[in-house]
Amino acid sequence: MARQDDRGTILWTDKKRTFLGLPLSFTRYYLTDHQLITRVGFLSIKEDEIELYRMYRSGNCDSRY
Repeated sequence: MARQDDRGTILWTDKKRTFLGLPLSFTRYYLTDHQLITRVGFLSIKEDEIELYRMYRSGNCDSRY
């Protein structure tokens, strides 16, 4: 299911849902192993990238939080 791109492995892709859950807009979302990419537009495409980081808790802490 995952495919390879120049930015890494694309894990998930979807379109923005509008009226009644139909994908009628020109907004696409891509999730790679290191980024969340938002691509908006039809003739003039604007692309935003968000870097993903994983935070780890170290030590012997209370696991309620």
